[in-house]
Amino acid sequence: MEFIPVIDMEKMKKLYYLLFYKIYNFFNSLSEDGWEKWKALVVIGVAEMLLFVELIVWWTVTTKVGVNISKFWIIGLGLVIAGFNYYFFLHHNQWEEYESEFKQLPKNKNRLAGWLTFLALLFVLGSIIFAFYQMSLIDWSKYR
Repeated sequence: MEFIPVIDMEKMKKLYYLLFYKIYNFFNSLSEDGWEKWKALVVIGVAEMLLFVELIVWWTVTTKVGVNISKFWIIGLGLVIAGFNYYFFLHHNQWEEYESEFKQLPKNKNRLAGWLTFLALLFVLGSIIFAFYQMSLIDWSKYR
């Protein structure tokens, strides 16, 4: 019998909410100005856009073919991501269903979740820098 990986969508949803919750708590600990949810939403949206740009850069690096995407496509994708994230997190405050569960996490799991959130965002930033670095090493005069 073959092994078929099964993605538990409920666990993925919970992890996505945990990411939002940890970023929200970070901004909430800095200052309680009422914009914490929106700031967390922006951070997640920017991280998703950076991942999209990184995919394009890696595609360019591996195929040695430049990808010409208009600004309208980028803006459109940004609006789709922002709309999805707004609906997923802030529409009827759906993430708050899990907030009480996240608040009850043991101290070590809470700290681990915070560090993993920080490392995930750092990984996204570092990986796009590395992707652009790899793209800069290519002698593009050979492919034009």
